[in-house]
Amino acid sequence: MKPTSEITAGHAVLETVIGFMAIAWNEKGLIRLCLPERSREAVERRLFRHPGVSTSTDQPQ
Repeated sequence: MKPTSEITAGHAVLETVIGFMAIAWNEKGLIRLCLPERSREAVERRLFRHPGVSTSTDQPQ
């Protein structure tokens, strides 16, 4: 596990009962929140349209 101070950017896709949602963060905090979509691919497409979102999969544990 990396210390939180070493993780500078990332994203997570979460499956909920109403669909897949996503969040993205950088060293300053939360930068993007995507409301639920029907599929993981759809929410990731919307998430990555934001120019500041990293495709990194590093996530805090």
